[in-house]
Amino acid sequence: MKIGITPSVRETYKKQYEFSIDVKLISFLRYCFPRSKISIITEISSNISNIDLLIISGGNDLYNIKKNESNLLRNKLDKKILSIAIKKKITLIGFCYGAQFISQFFNNRLIKIKNHVRKINKIFLKNNKFLNKDTIKVKCFHNYAVKSYKNFEKLGFCTDGSLEFYKVKKKKIFGIMWHPERNLNLKKLNKSIIKNICS
Repeated sequence: MKIGITPSVRETYKKQYEFSIDVKLISFLRYCFPRSKISIITEISSNISNIDLLIISGGNDLYNIKKNESNLLRNKLDKKILSIAIKKKITLIGFCYGAQFISQFFNNRLIKIKNHVRKINKIFLKNNKFLNKDTIKVKCFHNYAVKSYKNFEKLGFCTDGSLEFYKVKKKKIFGIMWHPERNLNLKKLNKSIIKNICS
């Protein structure tokens, strides 16, 4: 399994930027796929044609919500990677920011939401072939929620009605609003979701 991850971007000094990945995400992906080769994608020109799974990781704000250079750099990279994934039919999963980015890419609306930052929320799983459960509890870290669902298969909702897990119709593109690497109590369940998505 060859996995490519787009990292978060932050300004370290005046117009100097660094890319970063939470090491817990790397550990979680190695737990899911022990023999995987993981690459961090930092260039729009990166060759990802031999990648089996692409991840748009958490971190950053969407550029249209907070316009700064870090978010713009990330936006450009993720837009290119998502476009290539669609064209090449590569499986892609967006976590938290990544799920919001995919939603926006497909012209769905996001709204500001309460009680989703460092809060445990109950998720109701709907028509879910990726996990044999009706509900799970996850710890969330996001300020915005997916409000409209155009072109999405709705797989999991929070108690407040916000969409937490979805699949883009007719594509191998998924959005998961929680961070699987931070929900260690759900390690096996999150592994099952990721493995089933990739099977």
